[in-house]
Amino acid sequence: MNGTTSVSELELDCSIVLNNIGNNIVELIETFELDGVGTIVYDDEIEINYNSYQYVELPIDVINEILDILEKYADYMELTNKAY
Repeated sequence: MNGTTSVSELELDCSIVLNNIGNNIVELIETFELDGVGTIVYDDEIEINYNSYQYVELPIDVINEILDILEKYADYMELTNKAY
């Protein structure tokens, strides 16, 4: 990973839920950057807002989930001899 990657680039099955606001409104982590994440707030399937958070602002369970995803991605890249 060279700075920024996304849920779609990593081919994840689903995005990490950061906030479940209710009434079908949810905030999902969509991009991973060196110093934080980018999120999209959805109302059903309609994008209604974009936010950025530094890693220090995220709950520890979300940090652990991100770490697990990125470690698996790094292992995959190493096994397939792809440079980041």
